[in-house]
Amino acid sequence: MKLVQAQDIPFRHVSGHRQGTIEFKCLLQGEERAPDNFEFSLVQTRGHYHTPRHRHNFDQVRLNLTGAMNYADGKDLHAGDVGYFPEGTRYGPQNIVGDPLTLVLQSGGASGEGFMSYRQLNEGHLALAKLGSFSEGVFRWDPKHRPAGKPVNQDGYEAIWEHVHGRELRYPEARHAEPVVMHPDRAGTWTQVASGVRRKLLGQFSERRIEIELLQLDDGADATLEGDGAGRVYFARSGRGTANGLPWREEAAVFVARGERVSVHCEAAAEWFGVRLPEFDA
Repeated sequence: MKLVQAQDIPFRHVSGHRQGTIEFKCLLQGEERAPDNFEFSLVQTRGHYHTPRHRHNFDQVRLNLTGAMNYADGKDLHAGDVGYFPEGTRYGPQNIVGDPLTLVLQSGGASGEGFMSYRQLNEGHLALAKLGSFSEGVFRWDPKHRPAGKPVNQDGYEAIWEHVHGRELRYPEARHAEPVVMHPDRAGTWTQVASGVRRKLLGQFSERRIEIELLQLDDGADATLEGDGAGRVYFARSGRGTANGLPWREEAAVFVARGERVSVHCEAAAEWFGVRLPEFDA
């Protein structure tokens, strides 16, 4: 188990490959270059943040905490909404204003391409900035440095990914026409899983069994979290208590690794948001 408290972690810049200000609190990370690598972060945009219409070769799960996070023309995640952004599915252009705060899980998708770490992303951005320029989310090669066959303009993330991996990024076929948006206050019913503990399953996706869930814990309740598959990540939206004897409070993040069992005690009524990480063969 790993437990961190978001208030103890500063926001920082990760990369400048998009237009506008975006800062990350990196809460939990997986193993770099592994197919199930992940980053679990609080993401704050400020001012006017823009991306062109684009897609990824990894999955994203977003819980919007405050404000409105725009993900396409006329489409927003409002506070409390959850979005699943599958690999290969296009979204955008994004024009985000109003400084929304979003909890974001980025992880390898069903194709097994994995997820490029923030460290790799930042180093790739710094390297490419010497070979061209980034503007409005697009990388433009300096003619003196452009490799044969490379387009003059590329999506910024795509250009960095190809630089880091040394090969062309091949996107998986889109399984969904657009991101899947969930409204937890209207979705499904709560299921009693233990005394004072209720679970609401918001969705399960792909053969990798990515599960998105909410847990409610009453004051004084005890729960057991199991790291099935590749493990699970959780974020405490409210409450306080202990996990395997370690104290947690609002905005704590917990990683339950594969095969682990974590005992949670709740000292004040709580709601947790959780995601089962994609499961790959050993």
